[in-house]
Order: sequence, then structure tokens, then C-alpha cells
Amino acid sequence: MKPTRYAALIIIFFAVMAVARASWAAYPQTITTTSPWVNLPRPSDDQRWAEAFSHWDKRAETDEVIASIAIIEDIARDKPDCFECHLWLCRMNYLMAMRKLRQRDNYCENSIESADRALEIKPGDDVARYWQLASLVLLRNLTEEEYKEVQALGLKYRHVRPLPVPDNDPLWAEALKKYDARMDRGQALAAIEDFRKLDEKYSDRIEVKLFLCYSYYWLSEFETTRERKAELNGIGAEWGRKAIQMEPRNPAANYAFAVTMGTYAENTSMLTIIRHSIEISRAIIVVVEEEPTYMYGGFSRYIAASLAVAGELSFKVCAMLGFPEDLIIRISVFSTKLEPACLDNYLQLALMYITLDRMDEAKQALETVINGDPAILKYYEPENRIVQKEARELYDKHFK
Repeated sequence: MKPTRYAALIIIFFAVMAVARASWAAYPQTITTTSPWVNLPRPSDDQRWAEAFSHWDKRAETDEVIASIAIIEDIARDKPDCFECHLWLCRMNYLMAMRKLRQRDNYCENSIESADRALEIKPGDDVARYWQLASLVLLRNLTEEEYKEVQALGLKYRHVRPLPVPDNDPLWAEALKKYDARMDRGQALAAIEDFRKLDEKYSDRIEVKLFLCYSYYWLSEFETTRERKAELNGIGAEWGRKAIQMEPRNPAANYAFAVTMGTYAENTSMLTIIRHSIEISRAIIVVVEEEPTYMYGGFSRYIAASLAVAGELSFKVCAMLGFPEDLIIRISVFSTKLEPACLDNYLQLALMYITLDRMDEAKQALETVINGDPAILKYYEPENRIVQKEARELYDKHFK
């Protein structure tokens, strides 16, 4: 991709991010995800909770988030030892910190304070600590002790699969077996065929649509022409869009859609990028707000790719819109600590360091990728092997 195209792309992307935050409707209470910090407990011992959640479920509108915070603060005043009150206040203030960029520090501090209180009531709660750490990353660098805690959380809640698996059905087992062998193009095609059959049987399940989205994206890795890559990712994006229609703020669905649609656009034309920039931006905004775990990998990957081509211009545009250079690096470092077995996290960090001419740090990150065990993260070996290949090429280019 030419530098001018990438420079224009990142400007379009972040400009849309600045104005497209209130663009999705309410969605069901339960979101399909393996992460424990997405579906927080919903108490019902006080009628005010129902009102608070009625606002929260429409949180695409910032005023609704503010309204829900006010109600839960009211409950907390009456019940100062209510763990759920402080947990939800931590979560909601994090979301406000992502949206109210000029007041980010204040909202981060509110989130951290609420998490402190939650952890006093329920020491060692992983969900409260997760959201607190997410806010801390927005506010400052973590200490070494905090990074050790991040690593422990990452190991404890390591992704086993990108999605939960539906009912026990022999066809599911067969499809997943082929999907897990996707280093072979034939197996990838066979998995798609099985997933399509499953979609006919389970048309009301989001999981199969997400696996189809991922499968087409992966199948495109075997193609050598831009036209064919675009075609397959276009099909995958349609499955991702169907998943979003079922659960508009599902982080996995929005992430999968953004990846496939972004890859489709990159392999077509600048006009296509512009045409789909709002839709892609909306999806990434949802990811950023709903599950930071996806943000650390996906958001960092997008920025790193742009920086590699457009250089300092990307940093300047990001800084104008509330994502200064130090925050982007903090997010990327955090991702390597949260899931060190995902080698792509180190590759994106290396790309950023190269752009900043921090070559010693870039070399260290690339060596971590090259020397890593691609099979250590179950079900992600194919992705890790491709990342290792890219890291070796980058290492040879800059350090040999």
C-alpha cells in the first residue's frame, strides 16, 4: 500500500472515530465471549438496578452511560459495601474515559478509585482488577509488580478458542478439527463447507457466523493476488456483518468484521477504503469500549501497520484525537504482557519501535517472536507461524 493511501486511511479512520461513537443500538444482556470481564453480574436486589441497566444497555449514547453512573452512585451511597456497585462504576468510568478524551484522567481516576473499593470488599477479584488495570494503562505506565499481575491474569484466562463452542454435535467437532488444521488450504475449505452446513442447522447461533468470518479471512492467506484476497475477505466480512446484526456490540463479532472488511478494502482501492471507513471505524470503537483485550491486539495492529508506512504523520494524527505516542506504546506493551504467547503482539510493538528509531527495543521484540514457540498458544499455531515468518523478514531487513 502506498504511503499516501495509508496516510489518508488513518486520517479518515480517526476522524470517523471522533464522531461515530454514538452509532449502535442497544443489544442483549448476554454477549458471546470467553472473557470473564465482559458479562458482569447484574444484581436485582434493588429496583434501581433495573433502571441503571436500562440506560447501560443503550450505552452507544454517552448520556445513557452518565445516567447509569448516577443511579449506581445513588445505590452505592445507600449501600457502601455493595461490591457490584463499585465494580460497575469502575467499568462505566473506563468507558467514559475512552469517550471523553479531555476528561480522560478524571474518569480513569474515578474508575481506579471504584476498583480500589471493590477490591477492599472482595480482595483479589480478577474482574475488578482487570478493569482497574485497563484504566491504569490509559493513565500511566504500569509498575513491574503490576505487569506481573497482568501476566498472571493473561495466563489464567488464556484464550482457548476465539469463541465458545455450541451444542454437542458431531458436525461441530468435525468442522473444528478441520479449522484447527488450517495450515492446509484444503482443510480450510473443508471447514468452511461444514460451517455452512452448521449455519443451516443453527441459524440463530452467532458462533457459526463468526467461525465462517474467521475461516474466509484465513483462507485468503493462501492467495497470492489482491483480487482473490479481496474476494474472500469480502465474503468473510458479510458473515461478520450478520454476527453483528445478532449482537451489535459483541466484541468478537466487531473485531472479526473489522479485520476482514479492512483486509478487503486494502486489497481493492482507496475509494473502497473511504466507502467502508465509517463501518470499520464503528466496529473498532465497539471493540475498544467493550473488551480491551481485543483492543490491545487489534487496535495496536492497525496503528503499527499505518506507522510502518506513514511514519510520524500517523502519530501526529493519533495525538490530535486523544491517542498520543506514549499511550499507543503503553497499550502495545500491555498486550505483550497480557498474552505473551500471541507473537503478533510483539511484532506490532517492533514495528512501532522501528518507526520511532528505537532499534534496540525493536530488535529485542523481533527476537522474542523468532525464538518463540508457535505451538504454545493452543489453536493459534497457524497465526503464530505466519507472524514468525514476517518477523524473520523484518529482522533480516534491519539487522543483517
